[in-house]
Amino acid sequence: MVRRALRYVPWRSVRGWSCTRCGRCCREYAVPLARGEVVRYAFTYGPVVVSRGGRSYLLRKPDGSCIFLVDRGGYAECGIYYDRPIACRLYPFYITREPIPGTRAELASYEHPSAGRLYVYLDGDCPGVNRADNIKLVARKAVDAWLRYRVYEVFD
Repeated sequence: MVRRALRYVPWRSVRGWSCTRCGRCCREYAVPLARGEVVRYAFTYGPVVVSRGGRSYLLRKPDGSCIFLVDRGGYAECGIYYDRPIACRLYPFYITREPIPGTRAELASYEHPSAGRLYVYLDGDCPGVNRADNIKLVARKAVDAWLRYRVYEVFD
């Protein structure tokens, strides 16, 4: 997700996360696509991929929102929810093998039984941050998805 800078917050410094369906992420961020998603989305949905600076992103509507964002009576909904990009599946989490400079690494550190030490952050500007008391559960699910989709290999 890129369009504006994310305010990364280490996972241990928040209580939890729950999606509010506000759609802010779909309006404020350009959605990066993994290499395999580029071809699949173009084949499945037509001309919905744009390239900028050597990266591929989902096309945006004239209002700047994601091409697949649907408003359902004030609630945001993804028109391809079950086929949404990896970046969307992981948001608001950002997972990396190295700590982000300027952050407290000990608060971001996450020990995974097979992957070893990872660093887990959330977008602190997401309205869903601290709306639940489930951080251990959602951090584990995000890490598992990151490993399952091999995110560390699919983005340039």
